[in-house]
Amino acid sequence: MIFTPTVSNQLGPYLLGTILSSIIYGITCIQVYIYYRYNQRDSKALKITIGVLWVLDTLHQLFSIIAVYDLAVTNFGNEAALGFPPWSNMASIPPFALVEIIVKMIYVVRIWRSSGKNWYLVTPIIILSFIEFFAVFIFCIWGLVIDTFEGFAKLGPFSYVGLGCSALADVLIAATQVSVLWKMRNGFRRTESIARTLMLYVINTQLLTSVFAILDILTFAFLQGTLIYTLFFNVLAKLLLSCCLAMLNARRELRENMNTGDMLSIPLGTSGSRTAFGQPSALRSGGTQDACKGMTIQISKSTDVKFDSFSAIDVEARAVDAQFPDDKN
Repeated sequence: MIFTPTVSNQLGPYLLGTILSSIIYGITCIQVYIYYRYNQRDSKALKITIGVLWVLDTLHQLFSIIAVYDLAVTNFGNEAALGFPPWSNMASIPPFALVEIIVKMIYVVRIWRSSGKNWYLVTPIIILSFIEFFAVFIFCIWGLVIDTFEGFAKLGPFSYVGLGCSALADVLIAATQVSVLWKMRNGFRRTESIARTLMLYVINTQLLTSVFAILDILTFAFLQGTLIYTLFFNVLAKLLLSCCLAMLNARRELRENMNTGDMLSIPLGTSGSRTAFGQPSALRSGGTQDACKGMTIQISKSTDVKFDSFSAIDVEARAVDAQFPDDKN
């Protein structure tokens, strides 16, 4: 069904989508800062990639804001202008497409490394990602020729293929990561807990992007002539990068959880005071018997866990830290 363009179904959804995407963009900026502040061990290639993604995400947000300004301010009171897309509307699509495929390739590399370089797991994701990329670019090129939002209905097949492949790729990314993490389980309580945490995080984030892609398809297909689909499209452009950065930044906390040792305290006397074990000054000042009355032994317990290349869950090298190889040159 094709609807008549109005302020409520054109400018309203576009404005809401831009506001929501601006909020997520702000969160992304904080995540980028945290990434560069605390992930010094990552390779130069990954650091440069994150910087490029932030620039592309910024361009997408800038074009979205310009489009809203053109519709709401430049053409204020001109309802006829609501049926014609501003140039910035189509200009925001290439940055979106580039962010999508680059982020998906980051996931592909991590899955490939953590699965023992299993190409069978990542090949379907690669194919779907490139189909989405080319479909979105074809949509953008033809969109420059079509001068009305109503005419975008002719580009429906490209939109359905691109967003459909995006949703399916996100589902496959979630499924393959969960599968790899499940196989890495080894029965240890701490590693089991981290594996479950990663599984839940992967499922929640990847399925969220899939849901927004599906909603984008449905609103584009059944609410033609409106811009309601842009509400989901603008948010979708931000979610994938934000989720990827959150996963990368979570590695530090997971490493700390893996390396945390427990402290055991054993009181040996009736005195409320506690003396560190092995302090010769205590013995010299009060004598052997007096010192022992208030003595407490503190035992720092540390656990060294060794993993081979195909161990159950090597959080440092595989599940948590799977990424581009370190490049210190």
